Amino acid sequence: MNENERLEEYKNKIYAAQENYKKEFSEFMKRRKNYTKLDEGVREEKEIRKRFFDKLEALSNEYKDVLETAH
Repeated sequence: MNENERLEEYKNKIYAAQENYKKEFSEFMKRRKNYTKLDEGVREEKEIRKRFFDKLEALSNEYKDVLETAH
């Protein structure tokens, strides 16, 4: 796989991660309406964001070689 293909693959995976985050967050916001305690929603929201940022970090480490040459 050449550098351009890897960069395109990276972009596609980032896009998929963003779309998954948006979907998961939207579902959370629907559930949140039923929560009776503020802390329940805050904790879950932090977990969702952490999973998203961990995924982005893993992808950036996986495609580090492509990202260094893309700049």
